[in-house]
Amino acid sequence: MLLAFPLAAAWLLWPAGEGHSRIGRWMVQGLCALGLALPLAAVMCDYAGGLSPDGWPAVLESAWERFSLIWPTAFDLLPPGVAGLLGGGLGAIGTPQMFGHYPHHFHPADSLAVYLLVDFGLAGALYYLLPALTLRVATAGLPEQVARVYAAVLVIAYGYGTSISMFEETFFATTLGIALGAAISGRGTALRSA
Repeated sequence: MLLAFPLAAAWLLWPAGEGHSRIGRWMVQGLCALGLALPLAAVMCDYAGGLSPDGWPAVLESAWERFSLIWPTAFDLLPPGVAGLLGGGLGAIGTPQMFGHYPHHFHPADSLAVYLLVDFGLAGALYYLLPALTLRVATAGLPEQVARVYAAVLVIAYGYGTSISMFEETFFATTLGIALGAAISGRGTALRSA
């Protein structure tokens, strides 16, 4: 979802006016919901099941691979039964899998939500949703420009995170850490000190 970058840039360049921050919240929350709903729907509804990649346009072959192969097999990494609600633990998916007893089970998460859900289960879902749900509280008392940049960073994180696990990239991991710090603090103190 590289379109998240121009979407965030266009929103930042749009003149501030009445409802501008509300549109930013809608974009953040909408992309957050999309990033969580797509993998879950792909696994539960089996959208690509029975279709070959030849039936999809070339531009969407990557999406077909995620719907039919990558996301469903990622959820297969969860422990069976109720233990799956707690996730597989840190290192259950992504690069950490390459180091340990089962490097042949390596699986790229290819989604920020999938990475968090497989590693931490329901707590990962909360961790994923937290910045979007606390956007208004986290930016309270901040200058308008800083609040806009914070929302734009979340638009990029959720939009780009739909198709890639960003915790394995240093820049995005740091940026998301600052965003989560602001969300947890309830005030923009993490953003002021950054």
